[in-house]
Amino acid sequence: MTLPRFTSGSIGTLTFAHLNEAFDLLESLTGSPELVQAAKNRVASRLIVAKVLAKSGTGAAEVGSFEEVSLTTPTSGVYATVEGGVKSTDGTNAFAAPIVSPVSAVDTIVTLLAHRAANGALCFREIGTVKDPSVVMLKILSAAGGPSAWTYTARVVEWNNGFVETTGQDVTARNGAESAIDNTASRNIGVGTVHVSGSTATRNPIKTGTIVGAAIKYGNTYTFSIPNGYSFACL
Repeated sequence: MTLPRFTSGSIGTLTFAHLNEAFDLLESLTGSPELVQAAKNRVASRLIVAKVLAKSGTGAAEVGSFEEVSLTTPTSGVYATVEGGVKSTDGTNAFAAPIVSPVSAVDTIVTLLAHRAANGALCFREIGTVKDPSVVMLKILSAAGGPSAWTYTARVVEWNNGFVETTGQDVTARNGAESAIDNTASRNIGVGTVHVSGSTATRNPIKTGTIVGAAIKYGNTYTFSIPNGYSFACL
């Protein structure tokens, strides 16, 4: 769709330049129903609470996809998708109007402000977080791999008269302490334990059900660092 442009004229305080600017915006949104909806929702004049859905790229080229969310009730702590709300997708490209670098971790609830780049592209900048899961408590559910390092399946928990799961979504976690290499010749194992001569030591994965403090690494992968337990045997 190509709209006309004007070189003169006005109605009250509305001038031909205002119309031309509005037509430029409309043409840039043609064929992008979600972005048209964003324009209707006046994204340039309000703050948007959104959930980060995915990330792509690194450094200055990092972008994030998102959807607008709102609390189900003021005290629920639960966010739900806003029907007809602002999204980064144009129906085909999830990053058509993305969050630009830096982008918070996937599943983070953030506050966004719309920004139009010099080339006319619509994008969004984070101005703060409502719920930042960069540091979380995880409950270890299972371990896969070995024999010296494992990939853990875990679930986010929080304290409420006991550790309770905050969501039903499993995440992946790695233990930084497992990067230490056991020296069997000197019997120096783990983070510095030396076992007695005439014995062997076998590293064990972190026990299922253990609660660990973790920091997010990228996307749905978390890292934590606690010493592993060992099984010992006499020669």
